[in-house]
Amino acid sequence: TIFKKMKRRKNFRLIGRGLNCRLWLFSAKIGRPSTARKIFKTLTGFYPIFVEKEDIFASPGFDIPLEKIAS
Repeated sequence: TIFKKMKRRKNFRLIGRGLNCRLWLFSAKIGRPSTARKIFKTLTGFYPIFVEKEDIFASPGFDIPLEKIAS
């Protein structure tokens, strides 16, 4: 469902695809971090969580178990 949402957006561009798996890489230029967080929330349905170990924002359920976020 996230793939379909990103595919419809004008400023998102598909830059890569996984072989033998469900993996799509998109690129987008977004002016401000606050706007990027709002778009992230709209696409995933969750507020972005910053993962210090990997230095990225992630969504619970994709890479981070919900139990880690609750604590």
